[in-house]
Amino acid sequence: MKRQCAWCGKGLGPVALPTNKGGEEISHGICSMCEFHMKASSATMELNDYIEDFPHPIVITGNDRVILNANRVARVALGKDNVPVQKLPAGKVFECKNAFLPGGCGKTVHCGTCNLRKVIMDTFNFEKQYQDEQIIIEQAPDDSSRALKMSVSSLKIDGVVYLKIRFI
Repeated sequence: MKRQCAWCGKGLGPVALPTNKGGEEISHGICSMCEFHMKASSATMELNDYIEDFPHPIVITGNDRVILNANRVARVALGKDNVPVQKLPAGKVFECKNAFLPGGCGKTVHCGTCNLRKVIMDTFNFEKQYQDEQIIIEQAPDDSSRALKMSVSSLKIDGVVYLKIRFI
């Protein structure tokens, strides 16, 4: 099994694990350079400037699943390039159909099964890192065929959760 950095794509060497599938599998982590850069940059520059340097969508949240920021690549992909996303619940930004129900994002009966919520909370509370976690968010209340499909990697640094998103 090959290992690579989920943030820059650099190879991290092989991992000796048996695979059950045909072909070569890839496991993800974070290389020391990306981790150092993230810690150093997040301490010395504004988050807004720092995340703009990444070529892939990055969203930053706090422990309450409220979006602190999203880079331009993420905002464009979500159709929110000209709309502020800071201080909005993740469900509103990702247009989860349940976020528009009474109570809103994080407060409906459906929120307990939300995979995006689970990734954010596990990363924040237990510093669990997810790598390419498959998440599907149903977006349209009256049309089950409209769904946002993405792969999310997470990392907690200095009290915030960084989400790297790959839209599928």
